[in-house]
Amino acid sequence: MSRALQPLYISSGGMRLHGLLHGSGDGAVVVLAEPFAEEAKCARRVLTEVCWALVDGGLRVLRFDYRGCGDSDGEFESFDLDAWREDLRAAIAYARDTLAPRGLGLMGVRLGAVFAAETGGEVGANALVLVAPLLDGQMYWREQFRRTLIKARMTQGDQVSAEELRAGEQNEYFDLGGWLVPRRMRAQLEAVNLGPGRVPDFGGPCLVVDVGARLEPSPPLKTLAEGYTHGEVLAVRLEPFWQRIGLVDGTLLAQILAGWLGEKGLGCMAVAPR
Repeated sequence: MSRALQPLYISSGGMRLHGLLHGSGDGAVVVLAEPFAEEAKCARRVLTEVCWALVDGGLRVLRFDYRGCGDSDGEFESFDLDAWREDLRAAIAYARDTLAPRGLGLMGVRLGAVFAAETGGEVGANALVLVAPLLDGQMYWREQFRRTLIKARMTQGDQVSAEELRAGEQNEYFDLGGWLVPRRMRAQLEAVNLGPGRVPDFGGPCLVVDVGARLEPSPPLKTLAEGYTHGEVLAVRLEPFWQRIGLVDGTLLAQILAGWLGEKGLGCMAVAPR
């Protein structure tokens, strides 16, 4: 398949979302739900590698910027997770109605994996891929808080204390490493829970990917995969590319994801009924 790259726009909630279609033809489409805020920025290069690997495998990939992010309409602090969930549904509707694929896959990374997990059964996707999904929103917020504190101390020194930064969490908006997070968005992030018994319904093949230094998938991600009727889990030894600014070689991850989707015959499937 040709490595064509087509810019496009998707309408969602009265906003115009910027999107990119990797690949051409009439094969299956994989809609990519990207990570949150700074993680999306850091992950961009590796996810581009993944997109082209899927294209080389005969698929097309639709990626997009949530409203308030990238080149889409709006300001980041004006929206919340529910708006971005709506954006993912709008991207899926665009894929079905405009791109007319012979099959539909959903791939999510980090917070995007949560959105994909919530949406896969609802939209009748043929396959679901969850890369390093967030399982515990409260833990995630604490990790982001620590990273914000470290960044602040690197630029301002010891004059920034954890107590002062924590007091700022009570404000209407909190500066999370350069991203202005409204209070309602923080509450939604902390409410994320893909723990035992919380796996959204999805009857098709699902791949859960643990990215890191492990040789075996972590127990929580094994449990997540076991919650799906046709769930699989594997570990990919790779730096957490959503936290890195420097070069990370995503070739192995890209090859694994393209191979798994190919094995599931996504490009040969008919579109599942809505």
